[in-house]
Amino acid sequence: MRLESNFIINSYSILILMIIYSRSLKNNEKESTQYKLYMLIIKTTFFLLVVDTLSRFDGLTNVLFPIFNQAGNFLIFMFSPLLPSLWLLYVCDQVFDNTRILKKFLYPLVVINIANGAMVFLTQIFGWYYVIDAANVYHRGSLFMVPASIAVFLLMISFSLIIAKRKNIEKQNYFSLFFFAIPPLVSIILQVMFYSFSLMLNSIVLSLLIIFLNIQTHSVYTDYLTGVNNVKKLDIYMKEKIRTSKENSTFALMVVELSNYQEIFDHFGSETADKAMINSATLISSCLRTDDFISRYNSDFCIVLNSTDMSDLGEIALRLNFSVEKFNQSNEPNDELTLDIGYDIYETRTQLSTEAFLAQVNVIKLKNKMAARDMKRNFQSE
Repeated sequence: MRLESNFIINSYSILILMIIYSRSLKNNEKESTQYKLYMLIIKTTFFLLVVDTLSRFDGLTNVLFPIFNQAGNFLIFMFSPLLPSLWLLYVCDQVFDNTRILKKFLYPLVVINIANGAMVFLTQIFGWYYVIDAANVYHRGSLFMVPASIAVFLLMISFSLIIAKRKNIEKQNYFSLFFFAIPPLVSIILQVMFYSFSLMLNSIVLSLLIIFLNIQTHSVYTDYLTGVNNVKKLDIYMKEKIRTSKENSTFALMVVELSNYQEIFDHFGSETADKAMINSATLISSCLRTDDFISRYNSDFCIVLNSTDMSDLGEIALRLNFSVEKFNQSNEPNDELTLDIGYDIYETRTQLSTEAFLAQVNVIKLKNKMAARDMKRNFQSE
């Protein structure tokens, strides 16, 4: 590929990266591992696109061009395993959401990148990966396939993890993660087949754009199992509701617990318990209005409602209990759901924090739970 063509394509790719980067800066979850890895992938791709442009001064003999060509190729080969390594860590974070497991993948990846770096240094002596002759012309070395194989190997591990652990991934995110590796893999194969073809980095930009549009903009705040908001989003949303709350304009919080979750888990296993949690989320969501907010909090669902009428909250609770009763009647016994509900209206004058108000509603839920059990016990004794 000619220098001019490469410069134009890389410039467009860098422009897209800059837009993605600037939009990603508005993300409120800057401390999350997912956000940090995604931003690191963007920065690394940006750097490598610049380096890739330098490596295209092939065959040009102006005073600076050989230096650009040498530096560009050296850095491209030096950091070739870095992007697929970062992507593998991103996939691990999506699939496992466990720092301990992430570290187990991190250490071997560090070894692979260090070993590749050592090979690049030795290539300057033995010409293993590549050789640049006196005329500033690049030639492939005898071990040229090694860095390409490493990249393909790491991408295939990511690909396999996505497929094997697809149950841990939200349905709307699965395609984006599945698709990410395909353009780079195709580009690597074409680069091996055709000497001057190199669009691997540009294909990664396309994949990053898809990830940004489908995952980064909302997945940080989404519960992977049920698809409703997660506890991070609940914390942000509640703090904003409390901050803007006034005596004549406040809100209500309803906590709904899947109280037989542990019983389902113990008797029927994790898959059935997860199914119960998903069914609960679907049922609860069907009983809410479009402007109501729902999030999962362990085996509880927290619902924030723009209501200051206790009778209105009571009607929602009755509607929810009716939906659960109807669901239990039309499903197998092992799919039966038992929900306990508590709710209260936020009083601005108390200035309760999110945690304190949540604890207050949980106490109400517990009282309702005990009252329901006493009523059931008295009814059975009669």
